[in-house]
Amino acid sequence: MKRRRVQTTRKKTVRSSRKKVKARAKKPPVSFSEMVLNWLLVLLAVVIVGFLASWAWRFFAGEKAPASSVPAPEKTVEVLREVPRVEVRNGCGVSGIAAKTADYLRRHGFDVVNTENYRSFDVDSSFVIDRQSLSRAYGKKVAEVLGIPLQRVQPVLSDDLELEVTVVLGKDYRLLKAFKK
Repeated sequence: MKRRRVQTTRKKTVRSSRKKVKARAKKPPVSFSEMVLNWLLVLLAVVIVGFLASWAWRFFAGEKAPASSVPAPEKTVEVLREVPRVEVRNGCGVSGIAAKTADYLRRHGFDVVNTENYRSFDVDSSFVIDRQSLSRAYGKKVAEVLGIPLQRVQPVLSDDLELEVTVVLGKDYRLLKAFKK
């Protein structure tokens, strides 16, 4: 009886070791499509890690923009009217000077569309407001004809008004070309 027991135990041991060998050998081979899929996943992981590393590099070690940086203005081409529309305002309170200046500007080829009083009569020096051009092109033309120094031409853009230039006459109006004989 003892013999049979040993043999039975021995056979079980042998059989179990054989099954392990067979189980390892029966592992199915990887198909071509699975291999391609695995390589694509590895490649995708490398690309993602690369993007993350690039982002981290720029975020932590990249060049910082100065806090007070202002973007450069875009270059635009100004299309100027051949004959600017002008309004003349009386800023000194002397009666009739806006009408006389308007007549002078019309004789020099400008389209004067309005004459009226300025908001106050305490303007010391006459000045010109260019409503359409940052380069003050319209205002400079009018200022040259009237004899107003170019330093007194201000760009104040306004699309609401249908004119290009506003002339405000000050207490120095007698120095303007329109009032010299």
